[in-house]
Amino acid sequence: MHTEQPNERGNVYALWKDFGQLPGGLWLLRDSWSACIARVITCTPLIGDAPYYSSGKPWYDSPRVFADLYYPGGRTRQAGVEITSPGTFSYKRITCPQWWRAGQSDQ
Repeated sequence: MHTEQPNERGNVYALWKDFGQLPGGLWLLRDSWSACIARVITCTPLIGDAPYYSSGKPWYDSPRVFADLYYPGGRTRQAGVEITSPGTFSYKRITCPQWWRAGQSDQ
């Protein structure tokens, strides 16, 4: 299982900018997800002003974010999926799960 520390909340862009280069990557929960966590694997360049980095472009030209989704324990739910609504402030950073650090999962 994961731990819900350290409690930084925000949109994915801000969390990626602040924490995306951490060892183990950026791990997230979203308020509307149940029994699922995400490891952000990439984000297209953040150009423009925070918090949306859209440079005045329409929302559909905002940066794109891709992640691997996991069930508790480490079984892959979906790999390389595009995160929807990354600009909403419904995401919470969590610590890297123990099973990821150990390099094992219950797959």
